[in-house]
Amino acid sequence: RDVLGGDALVYGVVAATNAGGALVAALLLAGLGDRLPRARYMTLALLSYPLLLAAFTMARSLPPALLFIAGVGWAGITTLTISNTLIQAIVPDQLRGRVMSVYVLILMGVSQLSGLMLGAIAELVGNVALTVGVWTLIGWCVLVAVRLAHLHVSLEPPRPAPERAP
Repeated sequence: RDVLGGDALVYGVVAATNAGGALVAALLLAGLGDRLPRARYMTLALLSYPLLLAAFTMARSLPPALLFIAGVGWAGITTLTISNTLIQAIVPDQLRGRVMSVYVLILMGVSQLSGLMLGAIAELVGNVALTVGVWTLIGWCVLVAVRLAHLHVSLEPPRPAPERAP
């Protein structure tokens, strides 16, 4: 209301546009299946998510805000879907349930706590766009550090060996 000058209808359009971006991501992932280079596509989504979110927080009119929030929906669902798929493909069967439960616990817990912390910091700083920008920079640094630390780890699930004719 304060930034985009809208009411409940504008908020609904923004939320629906975010969901539309997520739907596009889900359809792309389902349609492309194994032909998609998962690690590269997830890296693109991971790196674009904070940029799109920062751009959304800086948008002062509705059309660019809708474009950016659709991108946020796309990047978020792409990242979650591919990371979930990769974890399930890489983890041994006997550990999959335990690993997925810890993954979901950390994912949901960290996102809620970081949102609370980010809101408090933005309130103290007084500038939401600056706070999101700094948070984005920190996130990028963490992503780069993790990726550099795990360069030897393949992020593609193992492919089954082709069956040989008898």
